[in-house]
Amino acid sequence: GVTEGGVASGGARSLGIDLGRHYGRIGWRGPGGELVTAGPVRLSSPGGRTTDPSGLAGDLRRLSELASEAGADAGGGRGRVAVSLEASGKGELPLRRAAEAAGLSVAHAVPEPVAAALHYGAVAEGAERTVLVCDQGAGALDLTVLAVSGDRTVRVLDTVSHPVGGNAWDAAVARAVLPGADETAAEQLAVARELREALGDRESAAVEHDGPGAGAILHRTDFEEVTAPLRRQAEQAVAAVLGSAAERPGGTVSAVLAAGGLFATPGLARELEERIGLYVRCGEPELAVVDGLVLLESFGVLRVLTGRQAATVPPRRPTASRRPDPEPRPARRPDPEPPTAAERNGTGAVPRQRPEPDAESPASPRASEPVPPPRPEPV
Repeated sequence: GVTEGGVASGGARSLGIDLGRHYGRIGWRGPGGELVTAGPVRLSSPGGRTTDPSGLAGDLRRLSELASEAGADAGGGRGRVAVSLEASGKGELPLRRAAEAAGLSVAHAVPEPVAAALHYGAVAEGAERTVLVCDQGAGALDLTVLAVSGDRTVRVLDTVSHPVGGNAWDAAVARAVLPGADETAAEQLAVARELREALGDRESAAVEHDGPGAGAILHRTDFEEVTAPLRRQAEQAVAAVLGSAAERPGGTVSAVLAAGGLFATPGLARELEERIGLYVRCGEPELAVVDGLVLLESFGVLRVLTGRQAATVPPRRPTASRRPDPEPRPARRPDPEPPTAAERNGTGAVPRQRPEPDAESPASPRASEPVPPPRPEPV
């Protein structure tokens, strides 16, 4: 289908709601223009937005309340929100109904990878590029190829999912540090996740409270060993998608955009970059989708093509006044540090700047003067 967005009207400040497979996060602009977020919170509806509309309405209401408690102002009345869709763009109608039941008004609904591309400034007037969005969250690694045209049209060309998300990593950690534990039990996975996030770039981490997993220790060498097969699977999946994209005319990917909380793992993006030989942009990946959604409020016209239309509508050709720009701008910050305790527990403020459109190229050279006809020779 086609999703078209425009500049928000009425002066009200909208919220961005990122709904993943297992976790949701809400964001908005603070008084100084900085991005403020609340979450992540675990969604009550397994599998996310399309399986349980009533549960989804409750999740949306809970996220909206978190924003209100943190001082967000959506303009009063029915809160205006921009929400994320799955990469295929499906599920928009039930999502809008759930939002209405939660007292919210959907101003924009865009696929998650498109929102991530906005976060990195990969969609701009005059820019022609093909990028791969790697979204590795709790449930899966979602790989989506986007073709961006200079008129701010984004085509979702291909998307695939692989079950090598954070939950798979946590199950591997649970097997290593909690012998005899049920690696599928929520409590054990929670302990493993706590250890994985606490490890960061340190050599070891321990559970320092009573309860399940008390005293468990995760050493870096063990962590690297048990997650190595999952890393290799992810790298092979990325390489396969890049190879398929290169077979299309003009489909060669110029950069990889990292999204999802797992990419906040120190060194993960750099390791992937070395394996695939392609630049991986990784700046606040856990906030990529929600930040892109918040940017929609003032982004202007955005056209998204999915499904059959994405495959049949030809890409816009560059003109003399709009230069091709195949490489996204360099990240404004290096690979981020692991999320702070405040961010994991609920809220945090992250300064961001809106991407600026590419500058127009110099005007075309003036046409040459006409050549006069030759004089007749004298008789």
